[in-house]
Amino acid sequence: MAATIEVIHRWYAKSDKIVLTLDNISKSFGGRVIFDHISWSVPDDARVSLVGLNGAGKSTLLRLIAGKLEPDSGRITHPQRSQIGYLEQDAPEMGGRSVLDETLAGLADMRALDRRRRELEEILEREHSGPAHDAALDEYGEVLHELERHDFYTAESRATAVLFGLGLKQEDLGRDVVEFSGGVRMRIALAKLLLQKPDFLMLDEPTNHLDI
Repeated sequence: MAATIEVIHRWYAKSDKIVLTLDNISKSFGGRVIFDHISWSVPDDARVSLVGLNGAGKSTLLRLIAGKLEPDSGRITHPQRSQIGYLEQDAPEMGGRSVLDETLAGLADMRALDRRRRELEEILEREHSGPAHDAALDEYGEVLHELERHDFYTAESRATAVLFGLGLKQEDLGRDVVEFSGGVRMRIALAKLLLQKPDFLMLDEPTNHLDI
């Protein structure tokens, strides 16, 4: 028999927009049923808590939503091109980068998008009309919109502000992350996620290792 997870919503609704839908999700491990045809939706601007005993399936549910596990049946849907940020409960392995560089590494997708912006600019310089020009111009507008939506060009100053807000100091930013405790690495991992400005942010046992 599946264990029980209590779902607690707290939000100030601004619209009827749904940002996440679970439709008849089932998941088992071996002979143990974790979820049996559950359905659930999350509205925009919601703050949601999952409450349950150890082993009830809270982490499994988050891993399903994050795409790290596949359901046995059912569907999980969210708006096209929306971004899900997921902080796992164990402190991640890190090393070989400074605190600031590790935080900025979370913007790899945005850096790739910025490279695409430069490629499109080269195409537009060569092609002044025609189908190739029109297609490049349309894509260029979409790319710029995404870069601006994520404040990509102010990333370093925002990363610094986020790290300071999570308790790190100026002298920490250049230190290798391997020098820090699991609690500080957890904060750096959270800073990486916050810098990405995901549409949907999931925190699994977020106070684990936080030295509080």
